[in-house]
Amino acid sequence: MSDNNTPWSDERHQLLVRMLDQLIPASPNGVLPSAGQLGVGDFLVKRAEDTPGLATLFCTGLDAADTLVAERGGSSSEPGGSSSEPGGSGAQPGGSGAQPAGSGAQPAGSGAQPAGSGAQPAGSGADGFSALGSDERDAVLFALQAQEPAFFAVFLQQSYMGYYTHPSVPPNFGLPDRPPQPLGHKLPPNENLDELVSPVKERGKCYREC
Repeated sequence: MSDNNTPWSDERHQLLVRMLDQLIPASPNGVLPSAGQLGVGDFLVKRAEDTPGLATLFCTGLDAADTLVAERGGSSSEPGGSSSEPGGSGAQPGGSGAQPAGSGAQPAGSGAQPAGSGAQPAGSGADGFSALGSDERDAVLFALQAQEPAFFAVFLQQSYMGYYTHPSVPPNFGLPDRPPQPLGHKLPPNENLDELVSPVKERGKCYREC
């Protein structure tokens, strides 16, 4: 349990919110907010707390998403920042005056240097996801769906459930701001109703009295 009382870490929760924003973005006219803005992340937390095994499934999925984001962030960074060329990063430690005596070992320019490696912290998590272009963010979600299908199916279902059952959303589609059951929806008058049900009436009973 993290400091913000979610079943996963704060960093993973922020990544989840950004993923929600990509899954259900705000409407172009600004009337409908994105899923993250609407608080669907909190809805998912409640569902995870109330459903056995769901928190573990989400933690697994979010870990996989973070890895995919880091991979995308590394591949889209400047060529000089790749793990195969640590000395080509912006800091260029191998060419700085601080390089110890220019020895062959060159510890500052070795593959162990965090800033030049492929596992750049800034390229992962929520910030790394937001730094990607929209098409790249879509690619992450598609890759996540292929890699973690069980998680993604639940993530998709629960996200849509949390969004479209929020009281502020249904009125935008001409629906009441309440659950569809047990009252149901009021149907508009249908002048052809009798014509539609007449074949059923003409069939007579298709069951026996008990």
